[in-house]
Amino acid sequence: MDGVRVTFAFMGIMFHMAFWYILNPQELIAVKTIDYSKVFYWVTEVIRLFRMDSFFLIAGFFTAMGMVKLDFSVFIKVRVTKLYILNLVPILFVVTTLVSYFIQLRIGSLGPLSEGYWDSILFMHHLWFLEVLFVYYVVYGFLSKKTNVMHFLQYKVQTVHVLLLGFIYLVWAFLAKVFPLLWADNFFGDTIFRLFIYLPYFMLGATMYFNKELVDSFMKLSWVRILISTMLIIVYLYFIDERYGVIGVYDEPDFTVKLITYLAQGFASLGSVYLIFLASSRIFKSESRLLKYLGDRSYTVYLLHFPLCLIFGYFFTRVNLDTRFEYICSVISVYIITLLMHDVIVKQTHSKVIALKSSEA
Repeated sequence: MDGVRVTFAFMGIMFHMAFWYILNPQELIAVKTIDYSKVFYWVTEVIRLFRMDSFFLIAGFFTAMGMVKLDFSVFIKVRVTKLYILNLVPILFVVTTLVSYFIQLRIGSLGPLSEGYWDSILFMHHLWFLEVLFVYYVVYGFLSKKTNVMHFLQYKVQTVHVLLLGFIYLVWAFLAKVFPLLWADNFFGDTIFRLFIYLPYFMLGATMYFNKELVDSFMKLSWVRILISTMLIIVYLYFIDERYGVIGVYDEPDFTVKLITYLAQGFASLGSVYLIFLASSRIFKSESRLLKYLGDRSYTVYLLHFPLCLIFGYFFTRVNLDTRFEYICSVISVYIITLLMHDVIVKQTHSKVIALKSSEA
């Protein structure tokens, strides 16, 4: 699982760095060709298909592992107290964001950071998944400790049942048709959407911890599955390329086209999750000290990379260098810096915890 975690941490950086070439292409014309915005648009769309779905699947797996060893209340307490890094992330995020903002004001241009984008990163913040994850902890804890639902899933879920995840966006479309507020672009709609869409993946991950046959099947090399998954991804990308307005538009086009698009998205997401897990398990076949080192730090990388992407992204998109070179350098640089930040933060906090325990004794 370390290889998968490393893959997704790195993909998170690739995803957010690519945004700098698609947010506001008009700002880049002076120093770059606008064609790059389309290239990086495809980078973000492909990664978007599996990124958060896979994150919550992995989170469900480790949640099930943790709750086997700990009581529910103890598990929640450990999660809250051990994630000390969360106390530092918001501070770091705000500071680096404001530094970038004032630098742009001094230059006389907001660059790609429009007012709408500032609104999104400050109020629809990058760490939303932590709030959703905590809700899932509570849901899973209740179902596993107070009901027989999880016990039933652990032994009854088979590979064929995973295909039901392909219909998840289609179900959402029907719900939003009945309750139009769910399609509204606001905090409430976004929160309900995230809670609904990713919970099945979280539960699948939790089920996988107990169901080895399901894991083996999910990681099984099958050329038929690879072909079908690839075709589903291509179909969905064709839909958003031809009629991108379907996503996020609530009155046009008609509801039938929306249903087709959401159905394609659901199965494309499922197929891409399968492909990325399969590729990661093949690339990182053997365990190593380096892989363990990177895997242990993957969650920190995921938490800390975004504010650094703000800084690197802004300066790299304002200079006249080869865009591919900029992108590769910035992704690697952010990854290395976040690894170093993890070691510094852990070292500092670990020493303080030891000192506190010593004083209490």
